[in-house]
Amino acid sequence: MEIIREDIVESCSGCSRIVQSGDRQVCRVYPVPKAMWRNKKCLMQTHLEKKVTEEIKVDPLKMNKRSMKKR
Repeated sequence: MEIIREDIVESCSGCSRIVQSGDRQVCRVYPVPKAMWRNKKCLMQTHLEKKVTEEIKVDPLKMNKRSMKKR
């Protein structure tokens, strides 16, 4: 049984998971790439950077205790 794959969408351009299938470009991971980009991001994208905006907050008392243990 062969999986029928759809052509990639414009958002997929530049991804390393694109393969050539005859004269078409298809995604190696997802048979329907436009469904993954419906929520404005693909989970398997390799061409866009993931932005980390969350900072790690450490309690000053815990930092002090950790530095005292190292001595």
